[in-house]
Amino acid sequence: MAGILGGMNKRSLFRIFTALGLSLATAACTLPEARRPQIIPSQSHRLVQPPRPPELIARDAAQAAQVAQSASPARLATLSARHGSKRLEPSQLAFFHLYPPGRAYVAAGPGRAIARGTPVKSCPQESIIIGAAGSEQAAGHALRACLAQRDDASDCGCRLIAVEDVLLTTSDAFNFAQGVSASLYPGTGSRAARAPLPLVATPALPSPDHDLAVLLRDAREIRALVEMSRDGSARMQLPNGTRLPGRAWIEGFRRGRLAGVMRFEAANGRDAVLLLGYEPGEIAEREAELLRRARRLPR
Repeated sequence: MAGILGGMNKRSLFRIFTALGLSLATAACTLPEARRPQIIPSQSHRLVQPPRPPELIARDAAQAAQVAQSASPARLATLSARHGSKRLEPSQLAFFHLYPPGRAYVAAGPGRAIARGTPVKSCPQESIIIGAAGSEQAAGHALRACLAQRDDASDCGCRLIAVEDVLLTTSDAFNFAQGVSASLYPGTGSRAARAPLPLVATPALPSPDHDLAVLLRDAREIRALVEMSRDGSARMQLPNGTRLPGRAWIEGFRRGRLAGVMRFEAANGRDAVLLLGYEPGEIAEREAELLRRARRLPR
């Protein structure tokens, strides 16, 4: 964080948050502690990572039913017994250690599966099923729930990445970065004022009417809470209680976290844009494209 934010001075912070209708003194307040997710150790199962796991991908409901048959207890046992299979503790994989749904997965009993959109960089779907009648039913439910999250224009498939204690892809798929990059562009007119404020986004607990939430931080304080819903609506809450309505487009996963663009209506009537989850190198290559995407979002 220090490397990203070390060059920001008080004048830069004042410029950004004045553009959002918020003074620097107010911005330094913190949002309620209760909105931050707590890391709670759980009783959990050891995981098995077989070498060369099959790619179990479905692109429609019929394929989901067929693919789910590959998640039978007998097939999972065969995969687990392959020479070279690794036994892993959940604490070795951030997804199962730091991500609350991941912790719930490893703590649950049989009847579990995880499906994720593929390719992951352009498909933001994910479904975690626990409490199904068995591994095949869990796999089918996870695939269908994942496919149901696609919009009409999507060509994404959904891949089983875990069934019961068996991991069906590489360890990289179970990364979950606690902090990812975020860039906030205020809606002001001069070129200098359009320079983004680099922030770090950490997970937060969404309110009941939203599906995903992050806290935006600089090197010193929490600066805003951003919440998104599956219907594309978004909201930025500033520490003084001001809420800025907005829209979101989520592209896919980066380092286990969702990445996308959002546009918010600032207090001065101009739009502020947030690029969430993209690392500096990708922003350097795609900044103009992503900003255009944000500004085309419907109001």
